[in-house]
Amino acid sequence: MTWHGFRLTARSGLAEPVPCELSIHHPYSRTIVHRVHDAAATHLRKRLAQHAPAAPGLVLAWPGRRASAASPGPADASACP
Repeated sequence: MTWHGFRLTARSGLAEPVPCELSIHHPYSRTIVHRVHDAAATHLRKRLAQHAPAAPGLVLAWPGRRASAASPGPADASACP
């Protein structure tokens, strides 16, 4: 299985999934693709939780600009397929 054709500009924010294509190269790949995706998403969520900040961060203003609101939480790990 390979993921390719990532369309990074098709999303409106960092926390949104990246559209892509999934090619199947093995006859049994279709039977496990959903389990692989679910396992990867679960693992990534656990890793994000381990490194999540204790409190929301604040984006500091660049000189001459206003500061934004608190930064969003961790991204969803199930970006592809």
